Amino acid sequence: MIAAGAIFSNVDPKPFQQMLAPVIAEAEETGFWSKGLYKKVQDIR
Repeated sequence: MIAAGAIFSNVDPKPFQQMLAPVIAEAEETGFWSKGLYKKVQDIR
C-alpha cells in the first residue's frame, strides 16, 4: 500500500474521547444507551 502512495498516520484519540464524554453521559442518562455500555465496550480492549 505504501508503494502505491498510502500514508499512515498516528492519531491521538484523547481529544476526541474528551469531546464525546458529555455525549456519552447524555446517551446513558436519557436511555439511548444502557448505563455502563461505553465502559463495557472500553473494557474489551
